[in-house]
Amino acid sequence: MQPSVHTLNHPAAYKDGARVLVLRARNKDGAERMRTLTRASFDAANFDQQLEGLLEVIRPGERIYASAGPRDMAKAMRLFKERQLAADYDPDPAAFYRDLESRWLSCLMDTRSQAEKIWLLDCDSAEDTVRARDELSALGLGAYEYATKSGTHLVLPAFDKSRLTGETRDLLHDNALMLWAYS
Repeated sequence: MQPSVHTLNHPAAYKDGARVLVLRARNKDGAERMRTLTRASFDAANFDQQLEGLLEVIRPGERIYASAGPRDMAKAMRLFKERQLAADYDPDPAAFYRDLESRWLSCLMDTRSQAEKIWLLDCDSAEDTVRARDELSALGLGAYEYATKSGTHLVLPAFDKSRLTGETRDLLHDNALMLWAYS
């Protein structure tokens, strides 16, 4: 039996370019078994295909996220090559090659592989949301906002984070994953 799934409809701009999608089980959502499935997409049509594939296998207590900002393929390829060369000096150099897909996805998702820096404020309470909105407004910054299962996410381009109060800065994710679905 397929679980009840809530999907979020984000603007198409968050599907463009290279993206990483992650299906992740969460204890706090009541997942019975922990698992993580990761996929890459390279354009909006491929994003929709990958998302649909993850929606077909989602279980209760799992969520689907995707990188908020597009990934820079050239940066990810360089990082992959660096890690590949470094693996030559590991005790088991072949281990790198037995897990190529996850190594590649890790390089794509690495902070250094961001094509453009997109940040996310993860607000788990109404108080956090109001404070974050007020601070962003005072700084003249707009954000894309959406409700999550347990709060609100505010997504916006990177800026000087020292301009935020410590409480709001603690909510900031600088290599953000946006929520796309949950069961």
